[in-house]
Amino acid sequence: MSFMESRSSYDAEKLLAAVRAFERVIELSEQLCQGGDRLARLLGVFFAMTVAFAIRASLAIGERDLPEMPADTGADGSGSDAEQQSVPILNTVRAAIPRLVAAVTSSNSAATVSALEEMGVFALCPNPGEQLSRLERMTANVGSGTRLILLVELALFAVELREFDRSARYVAEARALNPSSWEFYNLCVLEGLLALKAGKQGEAVQWLEKSSNACQVDEHVSLDCAIRAPNFLLAQELMARGERAAVIRHLLACKYVWNYAQLPFEKWLDLIERGGTPDFQRSEEVQALNQPSWKLRTAWMRARCLEEGKGLPPTKPNSKSPAEVLKARERLVEEQQGYADEIVNQTIKYLDD
Repeated sequence: MSFMESRSSYDAEKLLAAVRAFERVIELSEQLCQGGDRLARLLGVFFAMTVAFAIRASLAIGERDLPEMPADTGADGSGSDAEQQSVPILNTVRAAIPRLVAAVTSSNSAATVSALEEMGVFALCPNPGEQLSRLERMTANVGSGTRLILLVELALFAVELREFDRSARYVAEARALNPSSWEFYNLCVLEGLLALKAGKQGEAVQWLEKSSNACQVDEHVSLDCAIRAPNFLLAQELMARGERAAVIRHLLACKYVWNYAQLPFEKWLDLIERGGTPDFQRSEEVQALNQPSWKLRTAWMRARCLEEGKGLPPTKPNSKSPAEVLKARERLVEEQQGYADEIVNQTIKYLDD
């Protein structure tokens, strides 16, 4: 059954994995905010809130066991300003983790709640049903570059929550901000998912092809996409609907972009050709690139460039073949070896962790 049809239940192992991801986000947020960077603070809070939501969604205990949280409303009744939220102190989070592990291991609901409350999880996500709205409010008063990045994240989050109408709205708002590179790539994936929801499978296949083309505009775009996670949600959905040839073409195109990441493309292609169905999202490499802390780091780097007017130009027609783009990207890496090495080494570190 596809992600559009059901959501998997979470166990204690996934809860602890989400807590580890939370710790890494808090740690990176503290590092990025040392210079008083407002942008780093905003993004740190945003991604901490998404992981706090994941922790609450992963709880093996029922919502009846959780503390009653005050309604998420401000003085004017319109809702509190989520952008005024702050991340907890890293030392506090780390001090609570051993107690949380012990509580989860012993299935002690009360102790689990106490540890999560001490970590600041409930402060960041007081009401899971309101989290998307709280995150949405954070995008209201930020620069267009940062808003573009956050809108893409919101659209992906909304799809996960099956809030397809809201995802469509976020996609439309993001497209009005002249997206390029990784943002445009994800918007193509989202457009395809929305087309599937509307019963337009042929249109969804076209969006799948557009998504891979979006990362092949030139060597700069290719490199920008390559340090981020590939998005296989649309490919997975189309596999479930029998579009095997389209998915094979897509994977062959993706190999040119994510060639360094050691993704098991050949294994996936062989499995499809033998009639099987790969689970793209279970790849360790894909999961590593989707770690919230890595997404925070790359979002901060990208937002700084966009806010300083150094972003990539809007997507344009591509006259180069994928192989030519890859060769040009390799030359670019050689020309900017120091900076490129830092990015690639950080990426590989996350893949190895």
